[in-house]
Amino acid sequence: IEVVEARINYLAYAPEIAAVMLRRQQASAIISAREKIVEGAVSMVKMALDKLSADGVVTGTVRSGKGKGNVVEISHDGGYVTRYAHLDNILVSRGQKVARGTVIGHVGMSGNSFVPHLHYEVYRDSLRLDPVNHFFVSMSPDDYTNMLFMSANAGQSMD
Repeated sequence: IEVVEARINYLAYAPEIAAVMLRRQQASAIISAREKIVEGAVSMVKMALDKLSADGVVTGTVRSGKGKGNVVEISHDGGYVTRYAHLDNILVSRGQKVARGTVIGHVGMSGNSFVPHLHYEVYRDSLRLDPVNHFFVSMSPDDYTNMLFMSANAGQSMD
């Protein structure tokens, strides 16, 4: 057998090759679309976290031996509010501006708490959000994954 001429573009029109090329193009398009969705989600979360870690204003403090005990509430841009409860003491006052890293109080067991811990809440426009999703900026991916696993499987509140 002698091959006189062979061109790769003729092979592309063979039904078997055309079907494989089409599947490859479709898979590539799906992967690209998923990458865009993930990029968009990451961008939205990053913007939300930037607002949560940004400066805020203390909008409320409660000193109590009942319920959530000593509580500090901070309002952030974008309708976000963070709340910290069961504090041993409160080091800020209502109306005070706070920046990321400002010590607002110390972990305690005020209110109806049996062990020292911090109860952390996140709200946006009065809608309560899962605070676990707001930790990952300050954690390694492995630590964040382990924390998610523990929060789902420990049988104990991560509050």
